Amino acid sequence: MDEGATGKGTVLELDLTDLKSVEKFAKAFLATKLPLHVLMLNAGIMMPPTKEISKQGHELQFAVNHLGGFYLTKLLSAKVLASGTKETPARVVYVASEAAELWNGPGAGEGMAEQVPPTRAYHPLHCYSLSKALNILTAKEQQRRWGPDATAICVAIHPGIIKTNLLANAGAIEGAFYGWPFLYAQKSIAQGASTQVYASVAEQVVAEVRAGAFYYYNNDKQTVWRASDYSDEVCKETWELSMKLLPK
Repeated sequence: MDEGATGKGTVLELDLTDLKSVEKFAKAFLATKLPLHVLMLNAGIMMPPTKEISKQGHELQFAVNHLGGFYLTKLLSAKVLASGTKETPARVVYVASEAAELWNGPGAGEGMAEQVPPTRAYHPLHCYSLSKALNILTAKEQQRRWGPDATAICVAIHPGIIKTNLLANAGAIEGAFYGWPFLYAQKSIAQGASTQVYASVAEQVVAEVRAGAFYYYNNDKQTVWRASDYSDEVCKETWELSMKLLPK
């Protein structure tokens, strides 16, 4: 926080590897009685070299990048809706990734059943790209369920290639990802945050999302690769399968 700033920050603990921690965080936030104008689902992990498991028994990238944020949004959606108006809606922003383009799409004849949760042999990149595709699918379905007259909107964004500690536990993958040819496509952390800020506050985003936009990059709405993979049917199935994995 800049010197001289008059704002106040409150820090609450959240462990997305454990849905019980997500519940605890949501209860703690609601107890503050604060409004929730922007829910930024930013936390994530990327390509651990070996398969790791969450407290509830799911592959860790799926659990942290998708299921934890999905559950948090469910628990806080009433607060989000209560914090906005139709004219100035609150916002839920999923930080997805262009890595979703590497997702193979719904399985032929099986839909999303083997991907929510993932049941196939572990591959670091495939599981990461799936988790980011799920962010986009979930954001689109959340917006559809809220509808154009709601007091909140939901959108997914790609921040860009940014050298942070996201790949700190990825082993040799880190050097390859942050080296050539990606080196010349990298953004600074501030540049990477710009799309998140844009999706959170830009006025034009409201009308665009209500008109069907659901994915942003470089402060502009984007189209997704293989749009049929993000059909309303796939989004709905992803949502329903995810709901079955949450605590009753």
